[in-house]
Amino acid sequence: MNTREAKIEAFGHLLDVQERLRKECPWDRKQTFQSLRPNTIEETFELADALMNNDMHNVKKELGDVMEHVLFYAILGDESDEFDIADVCNQEARKLMFRHPFIDWTGWRDDPKADSGDMPHNSEEVEQCFQEGQNVAAILGHYCNWEWLSCVGIELPKSRKMGLIYHPLRNQAFDELFKRIRSHEENGVVVPKKNILRYLVDYKRKGIMSIFGYISDQGPKWENIHLWLPFLNHPETPVFTGGERIMRKMNDAVFYVEMSRPKRGYYTATYKLITRNPNSLPEHEITRRFFQMLEETIRRNPPYYLWTHNRWKRTKEEFDKRYEIKNGKVIPKES
Repeated sequence: MNTREAKIEAFGHLLDVQERLRKECPWDRKQTFQSLRPNTIEETFELADALMNNDMHNVKKELGDVMEHVLFYAILGDESDEFDIADVCNQEARKLMFRHPFIDWTGWRDDPKADSGDMPHNSEEVEQCFQEGQNVAAILGHYCNWEWLSCVGIELPKSRKMGLIYHPLRNQAFDELFKRIRSHEENGVVVPKKNILRYLVDYKRKGIMSIFGYISDQGPKWENIHLWLPFLNHPETPVFTGGERIMRKMNDAVFYVEMSRPKRGYYTATYKLITRNPNSLPEHEITRRFFQMLEETIRRNPPYYLWTHNRWKRTKEEFDKRYEIKNGKVIPKES
């Protein structure tokens, strides 16, 4: 295989070729971030197919195509004075170093221990719950980099489990990709939402301490609406209550997780205790407190709330016309 010097030289050669194409090729000259996006998606799918087929010849080819797009976007970023390929590489290196604290980076550039701008806050409270024999539920919304919750695992002993609940994707390649991303830490697990209770009971039976994240600000389907709350100037917003029911059943300590972005490329996750005794609170109180805390977070910095669906497409008026609740179940009204 090639030496390190040859690898660096090859990367520089590819960068030189791409920069020249941008200057001299008519097609390359007219490309923008948006015009390249469909091609990037296509190349990513082709790489995923090659990986699934274990076709190393085409894996090499498609990796080259994806790398070309990475360089192309970096060139466009350089032209707009936003970022260049060095910024991309350095930011990724810093992220990887931070996510692997069990490796001693002393003396390395960007030693993560020398920069506290990207780390969980109050994670010691989570570990205290574990020490006292109580598992933890982390509840949060689609705010800022909510996927960064998976990084809490780096602050915990490897015997603890950091779980993320997710809805499986129909495309198998992308489903596997997202599962790998979300379970990159040694103690990270991803669990389909329909299986969460089984996992929690199994971990508890085996004495494995865990923290599971619940993204809880989506709009429920009609048959799952059991609670309406004021949220972001809407007096009646349908909300999920299933997460709270699981937290009560498992008697978890419940933390609200507030994500923030202190500077470019850095994120913090701050754990704010809601309750150590969920069954001492009135029904739906955990959900009420969560939405109050989420709204406070959003109002402090609205641009980072990334829920783009029509959150209020289901109204209380229509619900009352079409449905009723009997014995705790939502059922259609008889015509």
